[in-house]
Amino acid sequence: MRTPGRAFWRSILFVFGLATLVAAGEAQNAFNDGVKLYRAGKFKEAIAAFALAATTDKDHPVVWNDLGTAWLSSGHPDKALSSFRRALHIAPNYALAHYNLGAAQDQLRDYENALQSYARALELDPTLADPAVNPSIVNNKHMVAVHTILYQKQIGALGAAMPPVTQAGDQASRNDRTLRS
Repeated sequence: MRTPGRAFWRSILFVFGLATLVAAGEAQNAFNDGVKLYRAGKFKEAIAAFALAATTDKDHPVVWNDLGTAWLSSGHPDKALSSFRRALHIAPNYALAHYNLGAAQDQLRDYENALQSYARALELDPTLADPAVNPSIVNNKHMVAVHTILYQKQIGALGAAMPPVTQAGDQASRNDRTLRS
C-alpha cells in the first residue's frame, strides 16, 4: 500500500484552506446582515445573524459586542451580559464593550458594577463621553457618578482622600449633609 504523497497533502490543505475562506466569508456576510438588520430595528433577526457570525468566527470581539447590543436592544440584558463578557475576554481593553457591559448591568439594576464598567470604558476611550461619538451618553443618568469615580482615582493617585461614590444620588445626599452642617 502506498502512503499519500506531497500532491495528496497539498490538495487536502488547498481544500481545507478554501473551506476556511468560505467560513470566513460566511461569517463576514452574517455580520454585515446583522448590522443591517440591527439598524432597521429588527433585533431578533440581527441576533440570529450575529449568532451565526459568532459561531463561525468565535474570536472576534466586535461580533460578540454587536450580538450583545442586539440582545440588549431586544430587552434581554442577561443574555447581553454574557456576550459583552465574551467580547472582553477576547479583547480586555475594548472600551465600547466595557460601556455596553455597563449598560447591561444598569438594566439589571447592578448599579455599582455598571458604574465601574462605564468608568473603565471612559478610561480606555475618553471620546465615549462625547455625544457626537456616543449618542447614548446623553441619556446616561450615571455619568456624573462615573466622572466622580474617575476624579477620585486621579485624586487617589495624588495621595488625597475623598469619600467613595457608588451612585450619583449618594454623592448628592452627602453633599447636602455637608453643606447643612
